[in-house]
Amino acid sequence: MSKGNWAFDIEERMIDCDVYIILTVKTLPKTKIGNHSPKNKTS
Repeated sequence: MSKGNWAFDIEERMIDCDVYIILTVKTLPKTKIGNHSPKNKTS
């Protein structure tokens, strides 16, 4: 595998991971714990 293909593979895997996280978060219940997210964090 060439270096260029390796970088493209990492990018695709990161996109797949992001999609998985978004789909997982969408399934969380609409409760206090399910709605908890780090809002307005500046650090």
